[in-house]
Amino acid sequence: MVRSSAFLLLALLLGAATGDSRLTVTPDCQESCGGVDIPYPFGIGKGCFLPGFEITCSLNNTMPVLPASTGVTQVLDLLVMPRPEARVMLPVAWMCYNSAGNTTGSMQGGVNFNTDNVYRISNTHNELVVLGCNTFAYTMSWCTAHCDDALIAEYTFYSGCTTYCNDSRSARDGACAGVGCCHIDIPPGIGDNLMKFETWSRKEFSPCDYAFIVEKGSYLGV
Repeated sequence: MVRSSAFLLLALLLGAATGDSRLTVTPDCQESCGGVDIPYPFGIGKGCFLPGFEITCSLNNTMPVLPASTGVTQVLDLLVMPRPEARVMLPVAWMCYNSAGNTTGSMQGGVNFNTDNVYRISNTHNELVVLGCNTFAYTMSWCTAHCDDALIAEYTFYSGCTTYCNDSRSARDGACAGVGCCHIDIPPGIGDNLMKFETWSRKEFSPCDYAFIVEKGSYLGV
């Protein structure tokens, strides 16, 4: 999967309740990584975390990541009260087209950070943002049928919005109300990050579409 730091935005993951009263790491466990505190139930190294809450300290102990993720999911902050939370960087999905309207490249933004089924993307803290012209983009989560075939796979959750542009002057900087940009709340219970685009009447002045889940209020124009 192609990734770039320019295509990473902030989102908040909520960890499942642990039922454990310990809120600090033991003296034998690494307490921080890259300036980020690692409180229990998160932890680095064997015996320092609950199942699903492992953190890996990468890049010569300078960057905490979720090790079970597809690619690299950087951790920016970890909290334990009132329940475990992780603020992470998620990729932006994109699709680009040529002048004939044919797809020239794409990335669905898929991230598998939930192999132990402990995380949910917070619906109260995050939202879905779509950028582009004449496009409908939506996120999907929890595949339930035909999971080996992306064309017919079925999911528990779908959430998306539509953007429209009449000409290159339609979209306005600082506005995200359906013209060149739209945003929508996501449903509770989303457990992974996968986007899909559907477009019509491609515009040469808008060769690419983008979709991402981001912390509410952190994207300019929303």
